[in-house]
Amino acid sequence: MRVMLFFDLPTTTTKDIKSYHTFVKNIKKNGYIMNQYSIYTKLVVSPKMAQLEESFIRKYVPNNGGNVQLLTVTENQFASIVYIIGDNKSKFLTSTDKITWI
Repeated sequence: MRVMLFFDLPTTTTKDIKSYHTFVKNIKKNGYIMNQYSIYTKLVVSPKMAQLEESFIRKYVPNNGGNVQLLTVTENQFASIVYIIGDNKSKFLTSTDKITWI
C-alpha cells in the first residue's frame, strides 16, 4: 500500500514559509518521497500503518490554513499511474515492480 499525501499550504508570509519548510522536513524524515511539488508518497505495509500515518501528519500540519489530503492506494493502483512526459525525447519503461528511466 502507498499513502499519497497532497498539500497546498500558504507561503505568503515569512512565518508561512517557515511552517511550510518545517512540515516538508518532518514528512521527509518520516519516509515520504516527493513525486511532484506538494505530492509525496510513502510505502506502508498495512491499513493500520496507513492510519498511523494520518495521526503523524495531523501532528505536523501547520495551523495557518492550507489544505492537506491523504489517499491510500494499493501497489497495483499506484503502479497503474500513467506518466505523460511533455518532452518526447524522454523514454521510460514501467512495470508493477518499478519505473526505470532510460
